[in-house]
Amino acid sequence: MAEHKLEVEEAVANSPSPVLHGDSSFQLKLEKDGGIIGFAYQADRFGLLVTGIVADSPVDRWNKTSDAGRALCPGDVIIGVNAVHVKEEATSMEEADCEAVVEELLHCDGACVLTVCRFGPRWHLQGIVAESMEMVELRGVDMELVELDHLFTDDNLTKDAECPKVKWTQFAWLLFVVALPSILVVAFCSDIGTGFALFSTFAGSMMNMGGNLVILLSAFGLIGLYVVEWDKWESKAEKVVCLLILIYGMALGGFFRCRSYPQAPMVILLFHIPIAIGVLRLTVLKQVNRASFYRSIGLALLIVGLSVIIVWLAWMNIDSGDGNNQYNDATKAKLVQKSEVLYAETKITISGRSRSLDYNWDCKLKVATDFDVLYSENVDNGVELTSDEKKARELSCSQVKTIWFLVWVSPLIVCMTNLVISAFCLINGTLGQADDMTKTETALKTFVSMVVVVLLCMWVAASIAGASMQLTGTIMAFSGAGLVALFLWIYFEVGSKLIHSTLKQSKIMGQLMLIVTNDWFRACCLLGPGALLPAMFGIEVLKQKVRILRGGVDSGTLITPESAQMLGFLLQWDWVGILMKANWLVILYWTLSVGVSKVTVVFLSWLNEEFEKNLGFDAVLVIFFIIGFTMFMLPPVPGIPVYITAGIIIAAQGRSIEGVGFGGGIAIAIIESLVLKLCACCGQYSIGYFLGKVVKIQQLVGVDKVSVLV
Repeated sequence: MAEHKLEVEEAVANSPSPVLHGDSSFQLKLEKDGGIIGFAYQADRFGLLVTGIVADSPVDRWNKTSDAGRALCPGDVIIGVNAVHVKEEATSMEEADCEAVVEELLHCDGACVLTVCRFGPRWHLQGIVAESMEMVELRGVDMELVELDHLFTDDNLTKDAECPKVKWTQFAWLLFVVALPSILVVAFCSDIGTGFALFSTFAGSMMNMGGNLVILLSAFGLIGLYVVEWDKWESKAEKVVCLLILIYGMALGGFFRCRSYPQAPMVILLFHIPIAIGVLRLTVLKQVNRASFYRSIGLALLIVGLSVIIVWLAWMNIDSGDGNNQYNDATKAKLVQKSEVLYAETKITISGRSRSLDYNWDCKLKVATDFDVLYSENVDNGVELTSDEKKARELSCSQVKTIWFLVWVSPLIVCMTNLVISAFCLINGTLGQADDMTKTETALKTFVSMVVVVLLCMWVAASIAGASMQLTGTIMAFSGAGLVALFLWIYFEVGSKLIHSTLKQSKIMGQLMLIVTNDWFRACCLLGPGALLPAMFGIEVLKQKVRILRGGVDSGTLITPESAQMLGFLLQWDWVGILMKANWLVILYWTLSVGVSKVTVVFLSWLNEEFEKNLGFDAVLVIFFIIGFTMFMLPPVPGIPVYITAGIIIAAQGRSIEGVGFGGGIAIAIIESLVLKLCACCGQYSIGYFLGKVVKIQQLVGVDKVSVLV
């Protein structure tokens, strides 16, 4: 052993000095855990040669969450610790002053900044608890090579900065691919193209039933793939083809049902933008620089979004054969005329008689009685509509109106979708260049931020629903598609192993586990996906039957081992307490979401009528400010109805005042709403400020707990 060690030292001493600067070096900052950083090393004249990684150490945790190019791996050389560095061009350990580097490493308190020269392969060792390779050999520890889970590095796992940037030819191809979904939406779903022809084609009731059938068959097909364990098939081509057939079958069903869900065609087509981005990244642009890829995607989508909005504005403002297409009464009349087939195919039932919806009678004039057609004219037959029939008629009118409005506004939706994804890609490409962040940290922070934005959009949609506006479904559909795209992005961008290891090591994860295991959270799950538990266990029974038929599985078990483990976990729950909490949550939801929201809308509508009868414009502004401030201070009251009512009340009052007008009323409503919200924020802060000084409140909140302090 001594002779072998001497030969190694002589070989190291006689070898040429490597380059210890430039792109081959990087820095990382690590906190000691119990006085240990967590790597085995051997000192030579070049620095500290890394020979192993201590399991579950700061270095090991860093490697699991960092880029491959910034991981500390065996074979790398540490050339500096904090401000102490080895001397270059040294011919011996004494001349390089490695002893000073070792002393700084052993005695530095807290965080240590390591300057590393990258020489080792991009994997790290687990299970090594020695301080040098010689001690590992003596103890006989088995070393296991584990490759880093990093999707977007090349086969040699080179540093991302060394990867080629997107070329102009690649950018042209990329621009065409990401622009194609937007082109299809403008061509087939908007009034610029053949939008009304598309919706008229699928307007019939038979098309709606056919869509239900196609979606049902596709759903059963997806369940069948899960039952036969599709993920274990050997042929990758068969897996992809079968999955795509069923997914696009469901998409086709969405087109068939576009009369009931007019946002479906746009959502399906525009969802291909993130799909195209992912396919490009996984195939033809896999080897390009990550930051360059995201910036190119962002620029391409920005070009597409601006191009679409320019075309839409030109189409609206340039006179054609039937005039311009600005959203005014003339344009509405044209949209209604183009929706003739939609109104004819929309049926309503009055006193047991089914007839087509008539725009002028049912939607524009909203006559309270039914009519008969006599000599091609509508003649009042004196049959009064019940309240339920009026609601059903109003809903049918709203559905058709939503269709022709979406057909008119769809280019704007396309533009906003492209700009949102463009901003996401540009931000992601820029933040990915930060030296003090790992790729995993950056991706997870971006993911959480975007999820918060999407959930905020859903909250706005829910508030709009309380104000009885019919575009809620569109906002919800786009938000849901965005949420799915975000989860797919974080999965392919970071990888399941890194996500799991990052969450496992997170300090916040412990707090989240306490929340997840709480009975209130379980009650929420029971009210949501919990309703699908019987169907899930039924599918697991079928899956187990298939395994039994294939052989090699105990025929005495009814369900799969995975579902049996889940069932055992569920049986340990306190179901009496969970069901009681679920009932209270339902009551609370109805009170806050339905009751308070509807009461707010009714109250503000009544307030609008009273203002129009008795008060002047100045008094309306003052009283509305006081009432709006009071409502903002009540936590259950949503803010959207207050803003909508401000526009209705103040704009209506301004219309009747010379010199103000409708536009001036809208401007005043916007300014008052902004001032109102800022004052409400100050009021809410004041409540917290003064109550925060009360000892009882501090005890209730737990200001001394670590989670609150953090």
